[in-house]
Amino acid sequence: MSQRRQGPVRTRFGLLIGITVAMVLALVAAAVALGFVVHTSVKSSPPAPIATASASSGPSGVSTQPPPASALPVQVTKQGFSQLPADAEGDAHVTYGVLLRNPRAGQAAMDVRVLLTFTTRAGTVLDTKDDQLDVLLPGQTGAVGDDTKLSGVATMRVTVQVGSWVGSQGQNQGQAGGQLQASGVRTVRTKADEVTTFATVRSTFTLPLNDVEAVAVYYNAAGRVIGGASDKLATVAPNGQAPVSVNTSSVPPGLVRTELYTVLSGLPGSP
Repeated sequence: MSQRRQGPVRTRFGLLIGITVAMVLALVAAAVALGFVVHTSVKSSPPAPIATASASSGPSGVSTQPPPASALPVQVTKQGFSQLPADAEGDAHVTYGVLLRNPRAGQAAMDVRVLLTFTTRAGTVLDTKDDQLDVLLPGQTGAVGDDTKLSGVATMRVTVQVGSWVGSQGQNQGQAGGQLQASGVRTVRTKADEVTTFATVRSTFTLPLNDVEAVAVYYNAAGRVIGGASDKLATVAPNGQAPVSVNTSSVPPGLVRTELYTVLSGLPGSP
């Protein structure tokens, strides 16, 4: 009789153990499965690429070839300005300088307009100025520099437009086959509120040059453009040289170095 009573107890006990083991195995299997899913989602699903804007990316992000050198525009290589305090008469001025380079080896840029927009910190346009370079020879770096009566300037935006491109082949190659170089550049304070830049301009052109623009670009100790000024040379003889001086009363604070750039009033020999 006692053996008959123990049979059901053992059966129930064995059933309970079986259920418990099955639950444990199920939990372990679920944990393993969960760990496997998390692991594979990190390892086998790399993050999606982030779209970036660059000069070599087209609208869809596909890499494209840069434009050929023969199609490049005139480039602004450096620019800067200084907001000057009011003078004795209560007038404030901004002095600025912009360097421009023609990257094309076989074409001269004609009638290059340099549009300057001066704005406040809030983006309000205070004034615009339209400067012009008559010609930038192939590979040449030129400049514009001046001052304007203005106050409250926080930013200066530069836009460049080219009137036309002239190929330097045949007749034009002979016309534009020379260079202008400035040497002995030095800037001295000639008055309490004025500085003058002196230099010598040498020409390797075989024709006389008239109305050559001489632009002084001012730098601070950090190498930043902080202003500029300009003047004209009446004549430079063929394969000759001429002295030049550029004077300004809009002197930017921190001026430690000056570069002088020359710009022709047209292609030599052109009508």
